Amino acid sequence: MIDIDVRCEGAALLIQTLTDAPEKAKRVVSMSVNKIARSARTQMAREANKRYFVKVGEARDTIYVKTAHGDNLKAELTSRGYPISLAHFKVSPKKVQHKGRKNKKIRARVKRNGGGATLDQAFITAIGSGVGVFERDGRARKPIHKLFGPSVPSMLKNEEIQQEMEKTTTEKLNKELNRQLARIMGK
Repeated sequence: MIDIDVRCEGAALLIQTLTDAPEKAKRVVSMSVNKIARSARTQMAREANKRYFVKVGEARDTIYVKTAHGDNLKAELTSRGYPISLAHFKVSPKKVQHKGRKNKKIRARVKRNGGGATLDQAFITAIGSGVGVFERDGRARKPIHKLFGPSVPSMLKNEEIQQEMEKTTTEKLNKELNRQLARIMGK
């Protein structure tokens, strides 16, 4: 599990509001935390896309938000998923190579700043409903097994992504909390 700690800097104004109208303050905090949690979900997917060859939507679909409500004033972001097929990353050549032609060796890159790897024994073929990168077990025709890259949750465990998320989420939460407090106090 990834744990990102976000602290609020507008505590003095929040304490004053809590004594004046505790229900309003809880609602303000809850609304602010939920808004930032939803934006953090998208931001996490974008950060994964910056560092890995994964689509933003594909990464975002694995992240679930448990919102803040009532007395529980915290939101949780959880990423659940399986390893992604290597064909979803940057693979060259992309098309199925047919038997009898001089086939090129498969080159795969998972990270954007990485050099990638040449897979000598791998080949691309269509099995079932999609195209995948496969490798033979030994010299015999069968069995073959599909090759996979990392899962989105393991991508999000990257230290750089966690630091970036903590920094941006803290800034956004403080801004949003101050905006919501000013809005409620103005009424």
